[in-house]
Amino acid sequence: MLVGDQTFLERARLLRNDYTAATLALLAYLLYETARRRKSSRLMVLSGLAAGAGVMCHTNAAYMVAAIGLLILLGEGWRAFRSRNLYLFAGSVLTVTGYEIVYALIDWNNFLLQNRGDEIHFRVLSFSGVWQNILEEKLRYAKWYAGG
Repeated sequence: MLVGDQTFLERARLLRNDYTAATLALLAYLLYETARRRKSSRLMVLSGLAAGAGVMCHTNAAYMVAAIGLLILLGEGWRAFRSRNLYLFAGSVLTVTGYEIVYALIDWNNFLLQNRGDEIHFRVLSFSGVWQNILEEKLRYAKWYAGG
């Protein structure tokens, strides 16, 4: 539920699709819960499509993709790998995000050139970057609350 964080919604930039990403991520969670209760494959696919669309708007929605995947695993245990829910959800997310992933892999150098200097988003591609992101999270929120 990180994308539904009050600070994120309060400081979101409408022009960069932050609200759209948060809305799609929360819609994905709602559809997942409804699909789980009704045991509906169609709603599980819609949940994945909404989550994937959220990721395409802002990478922060990837937290919801991970959360829903984890909820499926926690709810079904090891049976999740034999059931359709995990694959329907993951496949739906990949259906929406796949073209950008494939494009980035095919033309990796151009992808890096387009995003050069964006240390905040792309340092997570390394272990040390993930660790640095975690350590700086508290500082980022302090700056955010102060309006920085």
